[in-house]
Amino acid sequence: MKKIILILLHFCFIMIAVAQKHEFKLDGQILDSAYLNGKVVIQYKDGQYENKKDSVIALNGSFSLTGKIPFVTRVTMWIYPTTIEIKKKGPIIVFYSLESCQATIKLKSYNDFELNGSKCYDDQAELKRSSMKILSTVPKENIPKELNRLSDSFIQAKPASYYSLLLLEEKSLTSQNYLEINQDYQNLPPEFKESLVGKKIAEKIKGLKKVAIGQAAPNFRIRDISGKFVKLTDYKGKYVFLHFWGSFCNPCRAENKNLTTAYALLKNQNVIFLGISVDESKASLVKAIEKDNITWTQLASYNGFSEKTALDYSINGVPSNYLINPKGLIIAKDLKGNELAQKIIDKMK
Repeated sequence: MKKIILILLHFCFIMIAVAQKHEFKLDGQILDSAYLNGKVVIQYKDGQYENKKDSVIALNGSFSLTGKIPFVTRVTMWIYPTTIEIKKKGPIIVFYSLESCQATIKLKSYNDFELNGSKCYDDQAELKRSSMKILSTVPKENIPKELNRLSDSFIQAKPASYYSLLLLEEKSLTSQNYLEINQDYQNLPPEFKESLVGKKIAEKIKGLKKVAIGQAAPNFRIRDISGKFVKLTDYKGKYVFLHFWGSFCNPCRAENKNLTTAYALLKNQNVIFLGISVDESKASLVKAIEKDNITWTQLASYNGFSEKTALDYSINGVPSNYLINPKGLIIAKDLKGNELAQKIIDKMK
């Protein structure tokens, strides 16, 4: 009996240690006298990978916050003033990242702060300094490409950095290159892979692999805006240009101009244009369809990004598209721009 109790106690200690491993404690000091007794609010991913907000009232500039996180998380912090006169200035807002740690933060002004005790933030600050050099020296049109290259280099050079795990998580939500993501994922330490964040990356890689070029396009059955069900298999033997978008998305609305031009040139060819909306409002979608002069078939379930087909095609952002050949295989992704029609024709050859 005593042996069983000891085993149970040992198990409890292990569970407590694991739980503590995924917690943070943050002690803060506000340096701006206008905010010394203000409300401190933070938003981050909690231990269940859900968005969470916590708050506390500072006392003479001092405050303390604790929370459970999924191994590592980005944090947004707001410091709100208390007096009516100062409220016109608005809150102090800062952005940083934390792993499970005990850290201290000194807040000066908007995104001006000192944070100590977090290895994740130390690496974030290092990468930010390199990013600032790019912003000040690289031509504007090349900045996005160079920043992506910098981020990729950081992940590859420091696979054991908590910040690399965050960067790879974000990359898995924006990139369609599952081979590259998987290669970086395989270089992560075992404990990173076993974390909730690591498991989310693994799920994303698995999803992207299913809709990689050369794979069979997932079938779907969605109603069009008139209520009629439409299936991908309805168009067997034809090319299908499958376009995911939303009426609320400015880049989508801009790309609709290229789509209307391409559709006018290709509508009598062996290619079908299908739109799948990630809208939640039919009224907003219909208004955008009319304003943008969209005449090809539009499908929608009004479930936002929770739309099953969007999930099946691993859609995290719009606009996104897939070109599917007459055999039902994916042959291209994310064809965009002024020469969209020609890009589609080239892929159909």
